[in-house]
Amino acid sequence: MISYFNKNYNLPVCKFRGTKSDIRFPCYASLKLDGELTYIVKKEEKVFSVNKPKYGRWRLEYPALEEFKSLNMPDGIYLAELYWNEGRTKEDFYGLLRNKTSDELKLAIWGILQQYGRTDFTAREVYNYLTYLDDECKSRNFKYLSVAPQWLVADREELEELAEEYIVRKGFEGLVVKREDAVWIDGASIKWVKIKLKDREQNYKNAKYGIWL
Repeated sequence: MISYFNKNYNLPVCKFRGTKSDIRFPCYASLKLDGELTYIVKKEEKVFSVNKPKYGRWRLEYPALEEFKSLNMPDGIYLAELYWNEGRTKEDFYGLLRNKTSDELKLAIWGILQQYGRTDFTAREVYNYLTYLDDECKSRNFKYLSVAPQWLVADREELEELAEEYIVRKGFEGLVVKREDAVWIDGASIKWVKIKLKDREQNYKNAKYGIWL
C-alpha cells in the first residue's frame, strides 16, 4: 500500500441528525461497520481512496482497490467503510488503528457520491445499483471488497428485527437508516438516522441524535 497525507481536497461530509421521529417507511437501511469513512475515487485509470478531509490520508495500490479496479466501474466517487477483519467489534476497530497501511484492510461500499457528473443519487437509486454490484462482488469471490449489507425496510417492526439481529445479537456497530429520497450532502440532514447500542458508546448520554438501544 502507498499512503500519504494531503488535506488539499474538499469532499462533502454528511452529518446524521435524524431521530426516531424522522424515519419514514418504507426506508432503506445498511449495516454500519466499525471502521473509517472512506471515499473511493475513480478518474479514468486512476483509483485511490481518501478519508475525511480533516484527516487527509490517501491510500493507493492495495488489494481492495485492485478488486475495485477489476469491476470497470464508471468514473465517480463511491462511499465506503474501510475496516479490519470483520469490522464488527471494538477489537476490529483497534486493529484498524494499528494497521492503517496494511494490505489486509477491506472496503465495504455503501453509497454513491458522484457518477456521470451527478451528485444527487437518492437512497433508492443507490440501493438498486448496489444490489447489482453486490452480486458482482460475490460472483467474483472478492476477498477484500464487498457491498455493505443493505435492506429495503417496510415498517418499524422489520427495522427493530434488523437492529436486534445485527446490533444486539451479532455485535455490529449499528445500522444507518435512510429515507427513500436521502442524498449525501455536505452538512446536517434529518433524512439519515443511526441506530447504535448504548453500552458500546461512552458518550451516548450526551447524544442528541439517532436511536439508542
